[in-house]
Amino acid sequence: MKKILLGIAIVAAMIVGRVLFKVGQASGQLVSLETVLADRCESIEVAPGPEDIAIDHETGIAYIAATDRRALSSHPRGSIFMLDLNDPDAAPIDILSQEPSDFYSYGISLWRGPEGNLRLFAIKHPKAGETVEVFDVGLDGHLVHAETITSPEMFALNDLVAVGARQFYATNDQRYKDGIGAALELFLGLPLGEVIYFDGAQTRKVASGFAFANGVNTSLDGSEVYVTETIGRKLAVFKRDRSSGALSKRQNYGIGTGADNIDVAPDGALYIGAHPKLLAFTKHASDPETVSPSQVVRFDPVERDFETVYVSQNGELNGSATGAYWNETLLVGGVFDSHIAKCSGVDLTLGAR
Repeated sequence: MKKILLGIAIVAAMIVGRVLFKVGQASGQLVSLETVLADRCESIEVAPGPEDIAIDHETGIAYIAATDRRALSSHPRGSIFMLDLNDPDAAPIDILSQEPSDFYSYGISLWRGPEGNLRLFAIKHPKAGETVEVFDVGLDGHLVHAETITSPEMFALNDLVAVGARQFYATNDQRYKDGIGAALELFLGLPLGEVIYFDGAQTRKVASGFAFANGVNTSLDGSEVYVTETIGRKLAVFKRDRSSGALSKRQNYGIGTGADNIDVAPDGALYIGAHPKLLAFTKHASDPETVSPSQVVRFDPVERDFETVYVSQNGELNGSATGAYWNETLLVGGVFDSHIAKCSGVDLTLGAR
């Protein structure tokens, strides 16, 4: 009996130790921050919760998905906005059509076809089930709803990246949505998140083992797939088989911050929105007066190294989820604030400094 009790005590101590380690690691409470670039940026009002941003590299038009996440209980309808980065005085324009009527946005992704046609893919979290909504982008920039894609494999969608007219990768950030399973998954940092692939007909899991799988994107040539782990504080890089969609040869890179969405710039660099202090972000979710520091990290896909290019620690922008860069302009979007940060005239191109 003593051996059994001792074994139980050891297991319990290990569990408590893992919880404390994961919470301490993810909290970032001991991380020292200094403002980077944030004091040189302007605020652009959009709508509550401009969480994801995708920039069309050919036109310089930014597409911004926003939903009021603090009004979750009433499940408000979100929207998608267009911002012309060629015009320094441009304001965001709501471009979402009436369909779907219950649009509640998460990640978005742009895909341009060989004939120049542009499509926007958006994750939608309605009251029942989760879907991927596909829109055709009209000549005036407004969105025309094309189709809704559903699958049992889409149960905790967070972000996606389009790789064809009807093909995409997406992250399921957690295995469990609520209850004790979800609590254990988060507090223990269990690697139960995954990546799925929709090939135009079927959906299948192509990668797993992520401690809260979040952002996903591809290299410019489509040969690699990138995935971030928020709790795991990592970036995973996969080789991609274009014909089958299969992922292989995974490499993990520690980021040292709570990584969120990924944008790939025209030079191939990755811009990763991040939460350096996750406990502050959690508190900010329920209390708008609490400052949640924001961070954008750039990853060089050739040198395989990271550099912090944006930090806000005084409330200029709270809870950053996305950093997107084009033509000396960095846009930073947050999960709850109603504005984005626009940092103009900043050359962040790889090798520029």
